[in-house]
Amino acid sequence: RIDSENIRRGNAYFASCEIFTIWYVVERPNTLYGFNSKYKLKSKTYSPMDGVRLYPLFDEWGDMIAMSFEYKKKIKDKEVTFFETYTADRHYKWKQQGEASWIAVTDPERIILKKIPGVYAYRPAPVFHGLEHIREEIEYTLSRNSDVIAYNSAPLLKVTGELVGDEDKGEARRLFRLKNGGDIAYVSWTQAIEALKYHVDTLLKLFFMQAQMPDLSFENMKSLGNIGFDARQMILSDAHLKIGDESGAWIEFFERECNVIKEFLKMMNTSWADEIDNIEVEHVITPFIQNDEDALINRCMKGNGG
Repeated sequence: RIDSENIRRGNAYFASCEIFTIWYVVERPNTLYGFNSKYKLKSKTYSPMDGVRLYPLFDEWGDMIAMSFEYKKKIKDKEVTFFETYTADRHYKWKQQGEASWIAVTDPERIILKKIPGVYAYRPAPVFHGLEHIREEIEYTLSRNSDVIAYNSAPLLKVTGELVGDEDKGEARRLFRLKNGGDIAYVSWTQAIEALKYHVDTLLKLFFMQAQMPDLSFENMKSLGNIGFDARQMILSDAHLKIGDESGAWIEFFERECNVIKEFLKMMNTSWADEIDNIEVEHVITPFIQNDEDALINRCMKGNGG
């Protein structure tokens, strides 16, 4: 389930700027990892997206020496605030009692890994930073136009001259009598829709351009027609450059996480302890591109001379 977990972590990281994933084991005999194990390895991610406050503590060299987080949990229809701290050798947990007092939930737990069993990632601004004004302008423009449409949607009668008596209503007709060649007509409302459409379309283009994201809407993809594989790659080149800019932080995050998992595996299977550090793990982030089997076959045929 690591793929779905990475999607959740990615959403939280790019929107709320920080995530912390804690790894732990539960006693559950299994053979999931290629050996008989008494424990199952699990993880849980905390982020401000879920209302969790994160408090990382670093030394002067940038190494994390403690990680704390605060969250709320409902217990018997009452919301209780908890605070947990992980260091390299201890795990502490408190809960709030009253306005300003805290009590320990359990005695400090010893961490046998000798390192914080989790990984933390932070970015200075959300991925949509600098684009808020464009989104707000689009929303305001469409909302204002919606109000204008609603206000002018009711039919409006223009009466020229003097009415004689009241309107004569029947099941299938309405009759007005007017003096001296008077006239009645509906007033048609003409909206400058082209100017509005141009304004919104321009803002949308600016949004995707500044975000370095392709607008892969159905309408845009339909208008492309049957283009080749190389052309598809070119369309996504700006997005691939953006992925290259963002991938460095993720690869660092995954490398630290891999080291934590290795430490757990050393203790879950002691016969691997001496060799597991020799295993090299390369983390690769592959940008999305629609596969084209014909292009792959042609490339292979050119490579082997037909």
